[in-house]
Amino acid sequence: MAFSKSMSGFLIRGASPAQIAAYVREHAQRLLKTTTAKSVLTMAEITALLVNARDPSTGYTAIHHATRPQQTDRLRHCELLISLGADLTLSTPAMGWTALHRVVAGATEASVDEDVKLVHLLVNTLSKRDGDDSQRCCCVKDAQGNTPVMLARKLTFHGSDALLAALNEAS
Repeated sequence: MAFSKSMSGFLIRGASPAQIAAYVREHAQRLLKTTTAKSVLTMAEITALLVNARDPSTGYTAIHHATRPQQTDRLRHCELLISLGADLTLSTPAMGWTALHRVVAGATEASVDEDVKLVHLLVNTLSKRDGDDSQRCCCVKDAQGNTPVMLARKLTFHGSDALLAALNEAS
């Protein structure tokens, strides 16, 4: 899907949350106009489909790209994608990482404050959507058998205990 490749490029180039929202809405409106009268998809459903489209080269969704350690303004991007219906339970094909795995695995001493905020955002969102999902997401194993909590336990930099504490609150 051309959209998913464009969305990934948008995030990689550092688009602002407002630019991403406008881009998604524009594509959703275009799709809504071209669907037949028999279609039962709403604007919100089309938007969620677009936001959760996978990058054909990596299999990542927009939320996976937004949680990359080198991505700027990660918290705002994630908040926007969540508001547009990003599915936080989707995992990457190769590593089996959810957005939560991605945040924890990319955590550094320099980024730990933002990482803790991201963990809280992801876990709280999952909890609001379905109370069980936040616990399940903390227990999802990646391709190597690691949960986000297990990945956090392996971190040894100053401040990593705050990340583990944020995850333990949910699990």
